[in-house]
Amino acid sequence: MPRTPPPSPGAQKEKAAPPHPHPLAAFTRLAPTAYLYTPAPCTSTTSTNPNPTTTTTTSHQPPALILLATWYAAAPAHIAKYAAQYRALYPRTPQLLLTSTLADATWRPRGAQERGLRDVVGVARGVVAEAEAERGCRGRGGKSGGIVVHAFSNGGALTACAFARAWRGGECAGEEREGAGKAKKAGGSRSRSNTALPLRALLLDSTPGRPSIRRGAAALAAAFGGLTRILLLAALYPAFALLYLLTRLPRVSDPITRVRQELLDDSLFARAAPRCYFFSGEDEMVGWEDVVAHAGEARGLRCGLGAGGVGVREVRFEGSGHVRHAVVGAERYWEAVRGVVGGVE
Repeated sequence: MPRTPPPSPGAQKEKAAPPHPHPLAAFTRLAPTAYLYTPAPCTSTTSTNPNPTTTTTTSHQPPALILLATWYAAAPAHIAKYAAQYRALYPRTPQLLLTSTLADATWRPRGAQERGLRDVVGVARGVVAEAEAERGCRGRGGKSGGIVVHAFSNGGALTACAFARAWRGGECAGEEREGAGKAKKAGGSRSRSNTALPLRALLLDSTPGRPSIRRGAAALAAAFGGLTRILLLAALYPAFALLYLLTRLPRVSDPITRVRQELLDDSLFARAAPRCYFFSGEDEMVGWEDVVAHAGEARGLRCGLGAGGVGVREVRFEGSGHVRHAVVGAERYWEAVRGVVGGVE
């Protein structure tokens, strides 16, 4: 009777090796660019992570929701590291992940961005309402929980602004107004919240910049290398030059300028909520001086509001590139996050 040969060592090793889970396996996909993480029921508000840079004890209500608006072409493994740090800080808080696409950063209309997020906003509203009801608290930010918005790069800031507009109720385009009129005639109705996000804190990593042909092209080509990057840059430079010329026309503004304005819009992001800017002089895609200037504008708008707490914080890093500050200085980075998110009165 022939004997079955034993499996080769390579086959045994391959069989024994467990499959690597996807970095975002803990998230549920809500839409092509939206994912939700729902934590398991927990009765403790104390984090027990042994890493000293992420250990914290929250003496106030944790956030009701953490929104991570990532940079363009962010790798899932990189995104997962930020999500894991937030889980260590706030293990009971759900997380909403919004990824940034090339279409959103370039040619996709603002109205289309909002429409694409409406269902996601509906889910987020339910998550926040459930968290607030469970904790027996109401209000706008502070100890009532609220939403922490953490945006990365101009792409993430653009996505965060689109989400805030969709939460507020959106800006109806002509066809939407016409559709609303038809619905009204038919006896239907369309509800609009017209309320700003219940903002707990706003954290801006490597954003917002200013319009720049060189920086804009570099940002969009950053995900590629070699010949592909060279060819893409060759195509992007004239495209950005054309966009720059178009923005010189009346009633036409570029996306980056709009993002800078919307991040200061009290109807989208409450000015009284604390915020923190992370940046470095080595960032080749977003100039540190542009970030600092925006922080100064935010600080000026808070004057007269009587807003206490940590206000507007700037954290400058040395030797870190674009959206690499948490890699170079993890302890400073997450200490600032804890201070801002936990500093709301």
